[in-house]
Amino acid sequence: MALGCFTMELKKIMTKKGFVFLILFSALAFAGQRINFSALVGTDNQFFTLFQFFGPIAGSFLGPVVGVAAVLIAELANFFTVGSEWTALNLVRLLPMLFAAYYFGVNKDRMKVSIVVPLAAIALFVLHPIGRQAWFFSLYWTIPIIVKILPQKYS
Repeated sequence: MALGCFTMELKKIMTKKGFVFLILFSALAFAGQRINFSALVGTDNQFFTLFQFFGPIAGSFLGPVVGVAAVLIAELANFFTVGSEWTALNLVRLLPMLFAAYYFGVNKDRMKVSIVVPLAAIALFVLHPIGRQAWFFSLYWTIPIIVKILPQKYS
């Protein structure tokens, strides 16, 4: 009986359109993780990837829970196929992706107060001495601000 209830809830969360998006997202994520977008300042052979740029939008299309799961599955698939090791740096790069997918999933009500989180993140990043040297990375936080400010038909 509990399994039937779980299946019904899963059908509410995951529609056919959502499943197709999940498959396309997985394929794009797999390719996007191999395209280096920009080098990380202060580290050798570490890059922001294209996937880290578009990955969080999964939460907007699939909802917060399935969106986070999609990002996590894509990241885990990348770890296993590339053979990455579990380091603090890799975990630090994974967690913001999961939180961003969740943020985009739960903030569909377009409350203007939700721009407080990105503004605080920008401020904290720039106030840190090392973050101040690479201030331009804080501009990634302008994406959720722009999405909130744009009219509904554009975002």
